Formats: sequence, C-alpha cells, structure tokens
Amino acid sequence: MNPITYLIDYRLTDHSLQVTTMGGQFVIREIPYNEMTSVKRGYEFWNEHWENRLDLWNSAVSIKLDRQVLPWLVITPEYPDTFVADLSRRLRK
Repeated sequence: MNPITYLIDYRLTDHSLQVTTMGGQFVIREIPYNEMTSVKRGYEFWNEHWENRLDLWNSAVSIKLDRQVLPWLVITPEYPDTFVADLSRRLRK
C-alpha cells in the first residue's frame, strides 16, 4: 500500500481522468479523454506531472495531450499496466 495516495491518487470516470487528493475526496485536476491522444508506460520529459510514488521509473505512465506546451502528463498509478490498459480502452471509444 502506498501511503502517498492519500495526498495524490487517480480515478478514471466515464469522461475523464481525475487527479484526486485526501482519499479521493477532492478533485485537483481533471483531464477529459477527448484531450488525450495516447497513453504509454514510461516517463516523458517536458511534462505536467502528478506523481505519488517514489519508484518513478518503474511506475510512470505518460499521457500525450492534444496541446503544444507541456504535451505530456505523467502520473504514477499503483498498478501502471492495468491503468494503461483501462485508459487505452477508454481513449478508443
């Protein structure tokens, strides 16, 4: 169990990725799926990042956003492979 998820965690909704805090009580950032172009494992530089793990290189997920400045969003979900698979399915809809 990662205790830092109390500070920052991630939730996939029907329409967006939410970055939450305080055990999911507050949404601090929301990115609609239609603003995302792709998702992959690994760390991309030149990014906006919301990380909650110390093992960044093993848990990083990079999401390509449809914008020129800071085109990547980097997060560190607890189960990165599962998260990438789930988000990939949502982006294809």
